Amino acid sequence: MAKRTKKVRTGGGAATSGGVNFQAVVTAFVAVRALRAVPLVWLEGIVSDVPVAVWAETNGPGDDICVELESGDVLEVQVKKGLDRGSVLWDSLERLALGIQENTIRYGVLAVAPDSSLTVRNDLSRDIERLGQGRTDDLTAIGSELNNRLARLGIEAAKVCANLRVRVVNGLAADGIHITAAKDALRWVCIDEQKAEDAWNELYRDCIAMMEIRGRRTRERFIQVLESIGIEVRNRSNSRAEQAVPAGSDDPKVLAQRLLLAIEKGVKPGTNGPIQPEASFREADQILQEYRSLSAVALLDGETHLRSAEFVRDAYSAIEKVRLLSLTSGDRQPQWSHADSAWKTLIHAKDRLETALKRA
Repeated sequence: MAKRTKKVRTGGGAATSGGVNFQAVVTAFVAVRALRAVPLVWLEGIVSDVPVAVWAETNGPGDDICVELESGDVLEVQVKKGLDRGSVLWDSLERLALGIQENTIRYGVLAVAPDSSLTVRNDLSRDIERLGQGRTDDLTAIGSELNNRLARLGIEAAKVCANLRVRVVNGLAADGIHITAAKDALRWVCIDEQKAEDAWNELYRDCIAMMEIRGRRTRERFIQVLESIGIEVRNRSNSRAEQAVPAGSDDPKVLAQRLLLAIEKGVKPGTNGPIQPEASFREADQILQEYRSLSAVALLDGETHLRSAEFVRDAYSAIEKVRLLSLTSGDRQPQWSHADSAWKTLIHAKDRLETALKRA
């Protein structure tokens, strides 16, 4: 596994970056996920990308953000606003690809704002996933160009693209879906839920300060930042097991049944539009955190073939997708096929768990 190699930055930096505010938003989003000890869901289907620490202005392949994952691997992120096909795009992707090829980093993400071109957000994102699966047929023009550029650099596209992704982060003032989601997540972090907005603002300011000094933050440091302005945090431990909220039962089968009910009533697809939430997403999310933290789950896995780790990954990913989609409105509504896909993923995870429970 690739580990982080510390380097001294020699030039550039946040002060001269046109995307400084958006970069701070993306960094603060990572901070919130670290505080919750939950995946970013940027590397879905590749690894459980739970962040434990974040670097700013790294001078590495990602340059903008480095994320230390719970697995011990390194994810580096290039953050771009208004990105279109051109030299800036190719430079960013080639640096990430070389980092993965040379094992400097394990994973790379190009995090783009929603004002980036549709060609980058849709065509390139899809083509990278297909290249990572060894498919070079039916690529779009931008995907074909990427494949050719990687070949000229002696980079194996299938190997590199398997660990490379383009992700849209809705963190602009006019389109802040991820900001809204982060603030909602902070309601589970703050003892006083009314301080979630203040918590987000402070994390955002701290990320700007971190960018200016090219610093590093851990979960414990982010907790310290919040507590320094009087925001008390629910769970100070970095251990998921210690973060669990007692639910009156330590039986994983009981918790699993509670989770099934929560996700059934918590999200339902509308007939012709975006997902319509019918109950609190936070209920399902909280039960999931309880479920995944139980030491008894490991025993249940071995004795009854209840593949809890796989279920947790799929269920959390689906819940997160559906929750984000439910926050869209007006012209920013996603294509219904995307929402429908997220719902089907959730149902598949639920059905698999129900089958496993019948064997228990």
